[in-house]
Amino acid sequence: MNRKIVITWIFLILLGYIATDFAEQNFVILAFLWAGIIFLGSTVMLKYGWKQNKFLCGYWLIVLITIFVLSAVQYYSIDQGYPLFNINHINTISMVLIGMSFLVTAFASRIVFFGPLGVVMVIGAIPLDGVQFSHPSTIYGVLMSIVLIGYFLLSLLTPQDPINLGHKYVENNGFDDEKFTVVHKFRCTNCGYTYESNEKLNYCPRCMAGADMLEDAD
Repeated sequence: MNRKIVITWIFLILLGYIATDFAEQNFVILAFLWAGIIFLGSTVMLKYGWKQNKFLCGYWLIVLITIFVLSAVQYYSIDQGYPLFNINHINTISMVLIGMSFLVTAFASRIVFFGPLGVVMVIGAIPLDGVQFSHPSTIYGVLMSIVLIGYFLLSLLTPQDPINLGHKYVENNGFDDEKFTVVHKFRCTNCGYTYESNEKLNYCPRCMAGADMLEDAD
């Protein structure tokens, strides 16, 4: 996941969930509010994520739209007295689906630190659903933002750490002439990071953007 996307969603989640608590439970206002948030977040995701990984980008767009639709239906069904899901907080839907999507992302990208974040969200959503909050949307917004901030901080760890890069981490204990005779230098057009080393990489060590996002820094 691109860091610009993460920062955007941290802002949108906090804005959206805090605003939800002050929307006076108006279905129309909430629908327009979250439709706008989904649109803005999806636009940023397409701009910065599509070239990086079309599969995951498309997958997350489907997840976000699904969360929006299910949350709207749950809200309306509660208002009619016939809840679609037997849950106390509509935001539980978001927590569970986003958590499960982190697990899918961890499997698809082989970047394993997505996995624990997903487990925390899914497991945490169960006990939280039974707790009564005076401002439930704000609480859930803060919790989801903390998870995204956790991702952001994890991505700052040593870029070559195999825990971060999964199958992209290549450990070469043998002798390689190229490592002693050739210097590879590129700049990432995604995050601006400049890399210079004898070891050739097909991804950005900072944000993990793919080879198509790298340009020759010479």
